[in-house]
Amino acid sequence: GFTAKAAQKICFFPFQISVLLLLFLFISGITWPRYAMPEIWKIIGAIIPSTWGIEGFVRMNTTGASISDVHDAFINLWILTGIYFITACLAYRYQIWKDKKRGFRGKIEENYQI
Repeated sequence: GFTAKAAQKICFFPFQISVLLLLFLFISGITWPRYAMPEIWKIIGAIIPSTWGIEGFVRMNTTGASISDVHDAFINLWILTGIYFITACLAYRYQIWKDKKRGFRGKIEENYQI
């Protein structure tokens, strides 16, 4: 029982990561051209930083483009950085609020185990 459940959690997590990485790889446009993708996949790909990073990297490597040539990808990466930073701050603030609501005072008990 316990061993099987632990093994299932350990084996399933890398599988999820593998599926996400494959999806990100296809959406980024490195294995399939973005112009040939349906519009919905382009929109989903726009919120994944690897899409813009790969686009800029490939253009710089293949055509010798400079930073000014990949300006759009560079700006999009900074916009995503700001959005993800704000999202992380809001999620952290929500977690603190939830802990205070439950009565957590900021000290973990000595016998506490994860």
